[in-house]
Amino acid sequence: MLACAMVAAVAASAAMAAPGATAAAVMSSAASSTVPVSAMNGWSLHGLAPADLDAQLASMQSAGVTLLRVDASWSSIEPNVPGVAGPRYSFGAMDAEVADMARHGIRWLPIIDYSAPWAGSVAGDWRSAPSSDAQFAAFAAVIAARYGTDGTFWAQYPQLPYLPVHTYEVWNEENATYYWDNGPDPAAYATLYEAARAAIRSVDPDAEVAIGGLTNPRQGISALAFLTDMFHAMPGLVGNVDAVAIHPYAANASGTVQFVVQVRQMLDSVGESAVPIDVTEFGWQTGSTTVEQQRAANMSAVAQALGNSNCNIGLLAPYDWMDPAYITSGDWGLAGIDGIRPAGTAWFAGLAGATAGAVNQLCPVISAPAGGTTPSSPTTIGSTTAAPPGSATPVGPGDVATTPGAQPTGSRPAAKPAPTKPKPRHKPKPKPKRKAKAKRQPKTARARAASARRSKAAAKRTRTRGI
Repeated sequence: MLACAMVAAVAASAAMAAPGATAAAVMSSAASSTVPVSAMNGWSLHGLAPADLDAQLASMQSAGVTLLRVDASWSSIEPNVPGVAGPRYSFGAMDAEVADMARHGIRWLPIIDYSAPWAGSVAGDWRSAPSSDAQFAAFAAVIAARYGTDGTFWAQYPQLPYLPVHTYEVWNEENATYYWDNGPDPAAYATLYEAARAAIRSVDPDAEVAIGGLTNPRQGISALAFLTDMFHAMPGLVGNVDAVAIHPYAANASGTVQFVVQVRQMLDSVGESAVPIDVTEFGWQTGSTTVEQQRAANMSAVAQALGNSNCNIGLLAPYDWMDPAYITSGDWGLAGIDGIRPAGTAWFAGLAGATAGAVNQLCPVISAPAGGTTPSSPTTIGSTTAAPPGSATPVGPGDVATTPGAQPTGSRPAAKPAPTKPKPRHKPKPKPKRKAKAKRQPKTARARAASARRSKAAAKRTRTRGI
């Protein structure tokens, strides 16, 4: 009942949000219904003992997970600046992870991120934008050449099930200040995405290259405004985007679904109705933040709403399989070392039920302007602030509230702490004001007479001295 009520509310709000959208339009979107891939985030698997890792991957496999999202960390795979002989790559750790996934029938979804310390536009800062789009694109092509279709990894290990990478994500939450230290820049990211996509597809022409997961950060630019500004800055992106990844963190299930609906409307409005949306992160914390029962209800509602919607969802990847040890602000895991938790059970049951049921008509038709041009202003789609006014979007696992710490090689780094404001200086004490001089009062008659007598006496003395 919760999921059905939430779906109806989202559909109704979408109709009201779209000018001119009718109830019939809401129920007949141009976007066809797709069954999204059951995916998962796997940051927490780094550092597990081999037996524990095997158990967790087997549990994912039995639950129906077929895609695992993990970083292809530039700083881990190419930690040193290229030498005279060229680049020096370290594939050992990544090879082992991909092999473990393949043995359990799970395909890798790599996030090509971030800057290697030697390659950032800010020296030594891996969170800064790359100093060279070409260098970043070359690294992306290396990942595709090793792990993609006809990759050298699969030729080197023919005994493994052949599960080459098909989908690549370029960067992560690039619209937030904590993963793009230079300050989020839609135009700069658009050129980076274009370069990386061209490099990957030169190696694997059938690859899907997704715009990196966009969220509504506390510090940065909202997802809708960032996307809109990307298409404004580079109109040639229309027709040259394979997928858009989003992180629709929200206070509840309805907020998460509405985030997806709004992104779908925005993409339709620029002529990109065929571009799928990859939900590569979302979720809620358990423990002191949210009781597990409510978290399970949210997960079930999202699964049933998006699991077979008309919003063209490519994949659904909750955050996270197990709670990453470096996040201390709350527990995001759908499973623990002892097995799947109630929220995880609700997620997989809801997803299975949704894909076996009727299509959820969530997304209304939004016609693209003539020529597929972008909307006249970002404000017609979304707020240019970090989050829409009055929104209840909680802090995500990568947001500024997380606690930084040392990371295992290749894992997702913790977020940068929010800068502290300097203490205000004490204001100098104001200088004491001078007392105003008293104004001279006009002489009275008595004063004038006394002055005259003094003048006569003085004249007399002068005459006496002169005799």
